[in-house]
Amino acid sequence: MIKLKIALGSTDEKYANRLADYISLHYGDRIELYFFGRTDLLADFLEKNRVNGVFVEADFLSVQEALSGNTVFACLSDGMGAGEDQKLPVLMKYQHADALIKEMMSLCSEQISQLHTGSRTEGRGSVLLFESPAGGVGTTTLACACAYYLQHQGQKVLYLNLERFGATESFLGGDGKADLGDLLYALKAKRGNFAIKLESVVRQDISGISYVEPCRHAADTESISAKDMEVLVRAVAESGMYDSVIMDRNSGVADTDYVLRNCADSVILISDGTQTANGKIQKLCEALYLYEKNEDIVLMPKVKLLYNRFGSRTGCRLDQDQPETLGGFPRYENMTERTIIEQMAEKEVFSGLCQRENR
Repeated sequence: MIKLKIALGSTDEKYANRLADYISLHYGDRIELYFFGRTDLLADFLEKNRVNGVFVEADFLSVQEALSGNTVFACLSDGMGAGEDQKLPVLMKYQHADALIKEMMSLCSEQISQLHTGSRTEGRGSVLLFESPAGGVGTTTLACACAYYLQHQGQKVLYLNLERFGATESFLGGDGKADLGDLLYALKAKRGNFAIKLESVVRQDISGISYVEPCRHAADTESISAKDMEVLVRAVAESGMYDSVIMDRNSGVADTDYVLRNCADSVILISDGTQTANGKIQKLCEALYLYEKNEDIVLMPKVKLLYNRFGSRTGCRLDQDQPETLGGFPRYENMTERTIIEQMAEKEVFSGLCQRENR
């Protein structure tokens, strides 16, 4: 992974040292930080050395004259509007360190021309797709629970909510401003290093799970083409940063839906065992069989069935060999979504998905 070289100009030595310590502890393998408390020292350093980004307070803006090439130059503001007159990128100085550092990395990613093209397969992470044609069966809950389970098995996991009206607030929480749309824009525009851009967009839940916030608007998600989605998923899986990538998506029969299934190593369909849900699962499987036959590809063997909110009075299992059934979960009452996810993650239902496929 590329190690960024970043220069920081600040007269606040206590603030700079705390930021440097945080970077050293949490980003030491990805960022090399140089701190300067005087303008002349920073200017002299920049005349003799190349860095990826320079982030300074208002008193250091004059050092921009010492820059060469396409080095990122941005202002650290305390909220008083510093840097706006010069039309520079402005980063808020006083915010959570992770959020600030990821903004820095995002800007620097555009300065680096190397872009991941998705052509490397060595070290590729497993891709799991959770979907259901039946509404209200807890697809997102199970996808997050699987992420929790794999995380507890020692894997590094990335969760991607690709639903049209995706939301993560009830399940995951982490600092950050960017979302899936920002990642897609960087990929489509071929601006910057994808691995660095990915890390700048990813948020971290307290459980350790990494995730990307869904697009702010449903229209943005719908505008993502099948080809863009394929490039995105393959680039993330092949970045070497994650052992497993978990996708959460509404079921459909559009090109994008089949692209995601083709990219996935396992497709997990969710049903609550009711007659209505099982009927919809059967109709979707019929569509998948037809697609498999028409396109002459292997699809159904990687499709699995998982039951959730299953009750003995209202639920029954599908009487068919395929898809293979992984197991199921009962209905959990009077619990928060996060508590339910944690309860599910303690079960061994997901153990069959924990093994990495041989490639």
